[in-house]
Amino acid sequence: GAMNILQFPTLNHRCDITRGVREQECRDLLKSFFAEQRIQSRSE
Repeated sequence: GAMNILQFPTLNHRCDITRGVREQECRDLLKSFFAEQRIQSRSE
């Protein structure tokens, strides 16, 4: 199964998270993707 390796302090995997990086770009990408999905589902 899948596990979140970041939850295990004994493992040497660390990750720094910075909020807001490329936020607008990601938002626009998701909005355009789902808008296109709605258009396609109406035409089928």
